Amino acid sequence: MPRDARASTSRPVRRLALGLAALAFSACFPSTKQGWFTGANLRSEGLCFWKNVQWRNNGVLLAPELAVPMAHGLNLRGPGGAWHGAMVTGSLKKAGPFFLFQGTWRGDGVVLDADVDASGEPIFAAYATVAAGRAGILPRGADVVVVEGQAGKVQVMPPDNAMKDFMPSERPVAEVACEALTLYPQDSNPLEWAGFDKNAPVAELVRAAEVAMREAPGGAVVGGFHHGATPLPVRRLSTQGEWTRIAYVTDEKVVWHGWVPSASVREPQPGTSYIFGMGGFRGGMGPDETGWKACAVEQKLYARVADKVVHVGRLLAATPFRPETTDGRYVSVLLRAGWLVPEKGVVFLLEAGASSCGPWIPPPPPLPKTPPATL
Repeated sequence: MPRDARASTSRPVRRLALGLAALAFSACFPSTKQGWFTGANLRSEGLCFWKNVQWRNNGVLLAPELAVPMAHGLNLRGPGGAWHGAMVTGSLKKAGPFFLFQGTWRGDGVVLDADVDASGEPIFAAYATVAAGRAGILPRGADVVVVEGQAGKVQVMPPDNAMKDFMPSERPVAEVACEALTLYPQDSNPLEWAGFDKNAPVAELVRAAEVAMREAPGGAVVGGFHHGATPLPVRRLSTQGEWTRIAYVTDEKVVWHGWVPSASVREPQPGTSYIFGMGGFRGGMGPDETGWKACAVEQKLYARVADKVVHVGRLLAATPFRPETTDGRYVSVLLRAGWLVPEKGVVFLLEAGASSCGPWIPPPPPLPKTPPATL
């Protein structure tokens, strides 16, 4: 079955095309480089707008205007789900054939301006359940990419990874309002949000050959599961003789559903267990406490990306950094922001004068909570 043409575009070619589109876009809208977030003015420039929301993705942050990978902005949650990531304000805008999310990320004293390829990176999640073609459902929390849009609404579809085992026979596009997309992490049961029984029994789909999935028993084909040496975990929704209705939940929380031959569905093998569509990232960082400095006033933050020095944001006053090397104009620094991981070869910079700032003094640990007195 034909794959979506977008999936065949190589990443280097895509980055080059995206860079050219971004340059053309910035020439037409020079005001977007700085001072992006001016309320109504920004809304008139972008298709959709999000203000001060949690960054849910582990996506690649591109240097503004260059469309060159600069860093990963991580979705960090610690014990008990406590949030340790960045907050972001930004808008979705069209740049040539692509869609860019242009935003400002804030976390751990770092304020970073960056772009994200919203056509290739699944940075958005569905907030309201919507059908995507005859075989797909995008339940709340499902990852999506943007393929088309106009002010106030966009067309989205599942990311490529959600179609690596199952390929629908038609392009699984859904049109949604901006309010139906979110950057905020969604902890949800995709099967339940898709309208199915969340306790439907687990089964295995055997793929000795490609398995066609149909809209109804013996009906029109809506897609097919690729041949694979290992079975796929699915949910058995119902059975009618030679046909079994299944739901397949991907790691991206996309739900593919339909009817397959009962002969291709079996009970799970002994000792096998599955986790469906959980996703998420857990992590953090704990750099050692030596050599860190902090400035009493805010500093401009730069990045050396693809042999160019680009102004990418700010380091707020009293934010720790560790100076490394200097060329007399800039000093390369390590940042103590656990949500921000620079790409290989990318270096964050401050102006050289920051080296003379005083040592960073870690804040004291929080005082233990005192239990209420009892009478």
